[in-house]
Amino acid sequence: MFNFLKRNTLDLKEKDDDIHLYALRLLIHLALSDGEIDESEINALKDFVNEKSLDSNISLYLDKEIDNVKLSSSFFNEIHEINSKLDKNKKLELLEKIWKLILVDGEIDPYEENLFYRIGDLLGIKRSILNKVRSGFS
Repeated sequence: MFNFLKRNTLDLKEKDDDIHLYALRLLIHLALSDGEIDESEINALKDFVNEKSLDSNISLYLDKEIDNVKLSSSFFNEIHEINSKLDKNKKLELLEKIWKLILVDGEIDPYEENLFYRIGDLLGIKRSILNKVRSGFS
């Protein structure tokens, strides 16, 4: 009798997973931006997958998504989906995760920093706010 409620709940859960997948792919793009993903970045990405409960086999899932990102030529789709589904506060949370990912290897690569600002601009976040996000974790 109430099967339609179950379907709507499942649809909502899938949409949450979708946005987390787009966020993960964006994080992978950033981790790959300096040419390699080191162990500390892999661990941070695994934490994100685990935190968002994206898959029970974290390593296999992450390897698959890294391969998908390597094959893609841009992160336009991820930016588009994030812009359409996240509010400003959620975007700022994602940008904080991005900045933490930049810092996790103990080195701020200039290309990663530039990419952080580009992503923030594409998400519609003012540069002054991006500077606050950056200074909050440096």
